[in-house]
Amino acid sequence: MERLRMTTGSYINVYKDGVDIYFIIHEANDVDNDKILEATTYLENLLEHRNLNEVGWNNITTELEDIFPYGVHIVERR
Repeated sequence: MERLRMTTGSYINVYKDGVDIYFIIHEANDVDNDKILEATTYLENLLEHRNLNEVGWNNITTELEDIFPYGVHIVERR
């Protein structure tokens, strides 16, 4: 059986009109503030005037993985 491993990390939460999206960043412990600023600026510019229910998250994941090389995971709060 594989040993349980755990790290802390960061996330970005985007919410609007009853939709709650979490971008979980797969970089352990401390994420560079410049990367967080780049990602939040990108998300704000892209999503500000859009309905979050109609967004193609795969393209956004690809863009965010250019910023965070270990990737991100997108979760919608229900």
